[in-house]
Parts: sequence; C-alpha cells; structure tokens
Amino acid sequence: MKPSLKSHKAQHLTQFALIMGIIVVVNIVSSLLFTRIDLTSDNRYTISKATKDLIRNIDEPMLFKVYLEGDMPAGYKRLRNEAREMLIEFKAYNRNVVFEFIDPNSPPDKGSRKALQQQLYSKGLLPRQISDTRQGKVESQTIFPGAIVSYQGREYPMAILKNQLGRPDEEMINNSVQQLEYTFASTVKVLTTEKKPTVAFTTGHGELSEYQTYGAAYAMSSFYDVDRVELNGNGSALFQLDPKDSMTLKRRYDAIIIARPDSAFSRLDGFLIDQFIMHGGKVLWFVDPVFASLDSLQDTGSTLGLRMSLGIEQQLFNYGARLNSNLIKDLNCMPLPMNTQPAGARPEFRPFPWYFSPILSPVSTHPIVKNLNDIKTEFISSIDTVQVPGIRKTILLTSSRYSKTENSPVPIHISLMLEQQNPDLYNEPYLPVAVLLEGEFPSFWESLPVPMQQVGLKKIDRSPVTSMLVVADGDIIRNQTQPESNGQVVPLPLGYDRYTQTLFGNQDFLLNALNYMLDDSGLLESRTKDFKIRRLDPKKLENNSIILRWQIINVAAPILLVVAAGLLIIYLRRRRYSRIA
Repeated sequence: MKPSLKSHKAQHLTQFALIMGIIVVVNIVSSLLFTRIDLTSDNRYTISKATKDLIRNIDEPMLFKVYLEGDMPAGYKRLRNEAREMLIEFKAYNRNVVFEFIDPNSPPDKGSRKALQQQLYSKGLLPRQISDTRQGKVESQTIFPGAIVSYQGREYPMAILKNQLGRPDEEMINNSVQQLEYTFASTVKVLTTEKKPTVAFTTGHGELSEYQTYGAAYAMSSFYDVDRVELNGNGSALFQLDPKDSMTLKRRYDAIIIARPDSAFSRLDGFLIDQFIMHGGKVLWFVDPVFASLDSLQDTGSTLGLRMSLGIEQQLFNYGARLNSNLIKDLNCMPLPMNTQPAGARPEFRPFPWYFSPILSPVSTHPIVKNLNDIKTEFISSIDTVQVPGIRKTILLTSSRYSKTENSPVPIHISLMLEQQNPDLYNEPYLPVAVLLEGEFPSFWESLPVPMQQVGLKKIDRSPVTSMLVVADGDIIRNQTQPESNGQVVPLPLGYDRYTQTLFGNQDFLLNALNYMLDDSGLLESRTKDFKIRRLDPKKLENNSIILRWQIINVAAPILLVVAAGLLIIYLRRRRYSRIA
C-alpha cells in the first residue's frame, strides 16, 4: 500500500523542522566556539598566537586609516587587497579593530589634494612615486603606501610597503605582503603596551654622542624607554636593589647598547658588563676594531687605519666572537663625493666608489634580517666565531662576493677612488661582520679575581639563556646630520644618506635585533613567512585567444553549473513524485 500524500507532507515537515533545529544549534555552538580555517597552501591567513594575543588586548576602538586606495598598478592593488584581508582577519578576533581605506589623490581640486598629502607626510607617512602604462601613455602618481593608526588619543604612522633598494616592484611588494602580519601586529603592540622594556646607551669610553645616536634613539622610543648611562666603575649604573628583596641586586635595564667606543674599558667596567649579562641582560656591541677617520681623510687626502685596544677583546672572545684587526674593501660600496675641479676653481663634486664603505645586502633567512633593505657601513672589519659550549652563533650580515681584507695598520688614500679595481683580487667573499650569540654564557671572570668587591655584586659564573649582538662597525647606528640655513645642524634619520638621498636599512636592522632579543611573545617570528608568487606566463598573456577562452570559461562555467544543478533537481523531483502518484 502506497503511503498517503498527507503522511508525506508530515514527513517533509518533520525533516524540515529537524534541519532547521540542526542549523540553529550549529549557529549557537559556532557563536560560542570561534574558529577559522585557512585553506591556502602557504597558510597566509593563519596568524600566530602572539599576534592573536595582542589583538585580544585591544579594549577600545583602534582605527586603521589606510591610504592605499585608488587607481594603481596591479601589484599595489594586490598589496591593498592583502592588507584589507589582514585587517578583516584581525577584526574577526576583536570587533574593536576598525579600518577604512582612503585614496590620498581623491580630493578633486589640486589644493585640497596637496594639503592632504602634506598632512600625511608631516605625520610620518613617506610618499612614493609610481608610474603605470595606460593606452600607450606612461602616467605617474604619488601614493602613500601606509596607514595612520589611532588608539586612545594617540596616532602612529605605519609603513605597509617595505622599500628595498635595487629590488623590482613585484619582489618588493611580495616581501611587504609576507611581512603584513608583523607590520600590523607590531603597530598594535606599540599602541597597547603600557610598560616598555628599557634600553640604555653606555657612555664614558668615547661612545657615540647623544646627537650622533639621535636617529637610533628616536626610532627606538616607540618600542622602548631609552636612556643613557655612564659606567665609570659605578655598580649602580646597571644594577639596583630589588624592591622585593633588599639584599639582592637586579638589572636596571633590559638591554644596553655599546656604540663605537674609542677608549679602553677599565677592568671594573668590563666586570659590570659581564655581570649584567650573567643576570640575563642583553648587550648590543657596535665596535670598531680598527680606527679610521673619514674627516681626516677628506681634509688631508690620506689617513691610517690603526688597531683599537678597547680592553674587551678577550671578553668577547670568551663569549664566542673574535673581532679581527682589519678593514674590509668591497666592490659593492657607497659612493663618496669628490671635488674634480682644480684649486681656485668653483668646486664640482662627483660621486666615486668608496671601497672602505661596503653596502651589506642581507641574504640570511633569520627574522632579524630577512627581506631587509641594504645596510650602509663605514670602515668595517670582519668577525670570526669561536666555539663555546652551549652558545649558538648566527651570522646575520656579511660582505659581498667581491670583498677582501687589509690588516692594520691600513694606509688609506683618497686616490683609491680613482684607481681601476681588479675583481680577481677581491677574493675573500662573504666575510662575516655581524653575529648573533644566544645561549648560557660563561662569565669571563669565572676564574679571575673580581676587580673591586665594593660594587656589592655577588659574582655569577654562568648566565641564564640570553643573547647578544656583535657588529664590527660602530657607524652602523650613527646618523648623519644636515646643516640648515639658520646655522643649526639637524640630525637625520638613522640609515639616511644625504649624499645619495637614500634611506638604507640600518634603522630596521637595529629595531629588529632589539625586538628579537627582548620580545618574549615571539612576534618577530611572523617575519619568516614565505608566500609564493604565482606569476602568469607573459607569453600566454600576449595571446588574445587564450585570454578570451579563459574569460569565457570563468564567466560561463559557473552559470552552466547552476543551470545543470537546477535541471537535475527538477528531474529528480518529478521522477520521485511521479512514483508517489
């Protein structure tokens, strides 16, 4: 006996009610148990736990005004779309993330447009000139590939595009896409962190002045509380009484920076630095093993590179790094302006290669230097690593393929710029110049008498797990200055070269090193992401028939599938209900 039509209706109503009930339950459960699935092969939309924790700490609306909108070349549109996807991902974890995309060229009149762009520049967003070929004409425009982020009454400029010298736009944009998570997350960290880590420049040994490190200190001030401290054998310079235990000393700073000292450290100062490390402190050494002056070279036409005796060489050797008493000459180098006119004539300066100023192009995949811009140096030396049990050594920066060393004393003549160089003589490739040391360091004073007992430090012979950075060039963190018309001298941003008007990666190198060494959350690891560029075949793109075929497939295929599915459903329903009848 066939079932009645009434029973079929009751059955369908029961099934419909059951399906609706399941949907309601699933929605309730999904609202309580939040999860997202990344189906991309390179996990580009999977953000790290450290980033998620930062986003969840946003307790008030944080507004991202992204000035990367408008009619741009395809690569920049891709960067814009990826930035929007990243912000959507952030918003999924915290509704306090608010964003809008603005075209800096949107004001219709030229005056308003110029005023807006000037305002963005004054807030710290750097413009970029781009060109695009449209209908056979090359058109150029100014874009501001960055954002102004506002939170709790504060604003912070954020660069989305990471400029890299000599890199094609496509590669530069892809590297910027890879770093989007870190770029956005580090900005969130700056604006939400209440207590910043403390970093101090040491003084008392001829280190770079406050004026010479202004660019570094200014860049660091967004992430850290920056101070200057004179050692001079004073234990209270680096240590203070622990408020929880009046009998115990603790570190005053999380890290110290030793920036190009030119006089020897006393045994007591060496001991204080050693114990600072033994107490878990981080040290960034920017040291010139060989002293040479560019000022005296320009004044007299020649100078001599002499070995520096700083009293810390054996201490660094004990930690795992040996500073070599040499200078590196590199064919990949900075230009130096030179007057080509005779005495008495109007000066005319032309740039010539200065082989004692190597340009370092990072190739390591370590998060400190990955995708970093070129770094400029001046009178740099090489470093050898030393086998120390328990210490991991990572070479971060090296010279180029065409480099060589000259041992001190090194005669230096300005006429070197005019001499034709033989690349075959530059046969010491990839000389290490910066090394990261990590692990439990042995104290240099483990078997030595303490210089003075009065410092009140209880000697520790082995550190907890900590890290230090050793760079054989103090000028890497020295900023240039620019004389103004009013007679004042203005410090320039770290890494900016006023002769070539180029911004190098010195500032990012310093910040990345500090972020890596002091960030317990592991946020910097997000810089190691690798996204594959899925390029289209340029030859096939020139074939209009292939393009037309794929356009038809992309447009017609979804429609045909929907029509086919509809016809199949109609056929199955008719077949089923014809049997019932």
